[in-house]
Amino acid sequence: MKASNTSGNKNKKSVVKRALPTVFKRVTRSVLTTFFPVRCMGCDQLFIPTPVDSSPKVQPSVRCASGNTNLRETGNTLISDVTSPTPWSASTLLTQWVCADCIAGWKPVTSPMCKMCGLPFKSRQGGDHLCGECIKAPKYFQSARTAAFYTPLTMALIHRFKYNRKIQLAKPLGEILAKTFLRFWRIDDIDVIVPVPLHFKRFRQRGFNQAYLLAKAFLNQIKNTQHASRVKIEKELLCRTLPTVSQTGLKRKSRLKNIKNAFCAMKPAMVNAQRILLIDDIYTTGATVNECAMTLHNSGASRIDVLTIARVF
Repeated sequence: MKASNTSGNKNKKSVVKRALPTVFKRVTRSVLTTFFPVRCMGCDQLFIPTPVDSSPKVQPSVRCASGNTNLRETGNTLISDVTSPTPWSASTLLTQWVCADCIAGWKPVTSPMCKMCGLPFKSRQGGDHLCGECIKAPKYFQSARTAAFYTPLTMALIHRFKYNRKIQLAKPLGEILAKTFLRFWRIDDIDVIVPVPLHFKRFRQRGFNQAYLLAKAFLNQIKNTQHASRVKIEKELLCRTLPTVSQTGLKRKSRLKNIKNAFCAMKPAMVNAQRILLIDDIYTTGATVNECAMTLHNSGASRIDVLTIARVF
């Protein structure tokens, strides 16, 4: 009996010991956010952020994937958030960075949408099906999905992340990518994560590849789920060989011409028969990710899917 009590006490002490650092972090974060307001990443105004742990449960306008039994197999808390009766809201992940007035600018992309490129249809009736563009010109990827519309808020977040070096945004945006991924795929649907590469001249100017930082944050979110331990980021599978001009402001035909033959597969043997998830920040016309997908497809990839933060319409 004494041995049993001793064992129980040790277990309780162990639980308390593991919990203390988490409690300390939460208390510290609460104090800092109360006395040191920060600037909103959307409007640049000072505000007192709400810690993610204490964010109110907001009912989002997202079609929950709770009916997908494949998502329930792992028993992971990240997946539980997606499949719970009250599904997750991306806004709760951004309350440390965006004020209450701006958070309404986050508009999640929902079905019905194109099965291939993920284009949401104006009519909210019916199920997912191919759009006219994908019927006319099929893509080299199987499906592309995005977290949100390219609104002034998402534009501000991505611009601050890419051009103002606010790389701390990679963490919440990476978690949003992970939760978006789990709405449409299973963890064991992918073998390799490939961030869309920058040309080395652009990389020197910027100092980092935003797609790679998003991919790292994404993988960090899913790393404890079943099957995720074998998934790896391969940032050198694709290389951007042409110093293309920025796609911003270019029309569709100009984008296609600008990006044509801009990529090559550096390690074709590592691509062969692999299921690849391409990650980028924005999907505009799909010219860049489709060119990447074509390069991977020609190197023997068995399947390519695309995941982005925002989509321009």
